[in-house]
Amino acid sequence: MINKIKTKDIEDIISLTPMQRGILFNYLSDSDDDQYFEQLILNLSGYINVDHFQKAWNFVVEINQMLRTVFRWQKMKNPLQVILKRHSVGFRYYDLSNLAAEERERMLAETWKREIGHKYDLQQVSFKVALCKLEAERYRMLIIYHHILYDGWSTGIILKELMAAYNHLAAGVKPERPFKGDFKDYVRNLQQTDREQQVRFWTQYLASFKPGKEFLIKKVPRGLRQVLRYNLDLGAAFRENLDAFVKEYKVTAASVFYTAWGILMQKHKNCSDVVFGTAVSGRRNKVPGIENMVGLFINALPMRLNTQPEQIIGSVIHAVNRVMQEREEFESTSLTDILAYCGIKTKDELFDTIMVVENYPLEERLVDGSEHFRITGYDVVADLVKDFKMTVGIDLFHQEIKAVFAYDGGLFSDEVMAEMAQHLKTVVSEIIRQPQLALADIKMSKPQATDHQLLMEIEEKNKELDMSFDF
Repeated sequence: MINKIKTKDIEDIISLTPMQRGILFNYLSDSDDDQYFEQLILNLSGYINVDHFQKAWNFVVEINQMLRTVFRWQKMKNPLQVILKRHSVGFRYYDLSNLAAEERERMLAETWKREIGHKYDLQQVSFKVALCKLEAERYRMLIIYHHILYDGWSTGIILKELMAAYNHLAAGVKPERPFKGDFKDYVRNLQQTDREQQVRFWTQYLASFKPGKEFLIKKVPRGLRQVLRYNLDLGAAFRENLDAFVKEYKVTAASVFYTAWGILMQKHKNCSDVVFGTAVSGRRNKVPGIENMVGLFINALPMRLNTQPEQIIGSVIHAVNRVMQEREEFESTSLTDILAYCGIKTKDELFDTIMVVENYPLEERLVDGSEHFRITGYDVVADLVKDFKMTVGIDLFHQEIKAVFAYDGGLFSDEVMAEMAQHLKTVVSEIIRQPQLALADIKMSKPQATDHQLLMEIEEKNKELDMSFDF
């Protein structure tokens, strides 16, 4: 049932971005598919005044248009998003602190299941918050929203503003409104993009590409779709070598990982011309205040590696780096439009894996925390693997680089993912160590370790064991 909105309650009515249109299309194609309903679970420690907490959330909603936005599409040529002037956050509070530990965990699981299981309608504001008190100074918070509203970078902005607002309210002063642009300015800027140039760029970039090559690695016929993860820490020495390489060759770390993943795809698909997905922040747009704006800017774009065996690694990386720079002007093009431009029917025909080189450090945005509570951990219950068979996340915001493989457990085994992770580490290491090598000379198997390397690895393992028993 659609709630009618009175004109006096409307702040603005704007078009959807290409990315939003694609998500809405999927939403309307299958109303029971909840793949774009995201859940962020956070552990909080400290004392929380629930009244201040709810008011802080309402302030965050007040200063961010997308958190009070609803969508309309029925009887319309083009769908629209309606920004409400005012909206109180959907907030629920549960106090489980008086329960015994076992009963508390059971009630918490039931509460989360109930909150997450509730179907949300894009014709209503699809942004809600639940807070559970577990002990005197320990809480768990659940944020539920539809991905059509905002992306991961925006999560850091929202939480930072929440804690700042709470600090002001606890001090008895009015929260300060940060400077940020209006989302309609971003939408208007996208509408002014030269469509002919977009078509020309993407059709030339993907010209003569023949989709459909499958993985040669063994798949698991489990049938059921299940998101699993495999984590790989690449180590501090790896980080030092990578930083030195990108500085010397004047390329980005992302271009190194993209090249390495492309080489892996070539070998695993036995094909010299491959395309895989890459995620871009979408915030290179020149709209004032876009860096503090909450909205959906992220986009998935194809990256193509079409090479010959005799090509030198260093030159391939420079070519990938150049493509990344050239496509910046066209990175707001939706994947749906790219497929249409190139005559490709579905995204699966173009690519089935995506690499995400993390460009928003959620932990760093929250490091100062609040004067009254802090976030001690979080878990994002959502993965791009819902759209693709495999997502490779590269976290560059730690001293030791982390690679996270999120994959469809109905297709790939844990052993295959461990092997893929090791292959990625080996290929990147080979690229850094020997950029003068020809592509044909890159081996995915782990190179034979020297005696010195073996001793170093044994010492590292012993350190890890010592740390694991350090109470």
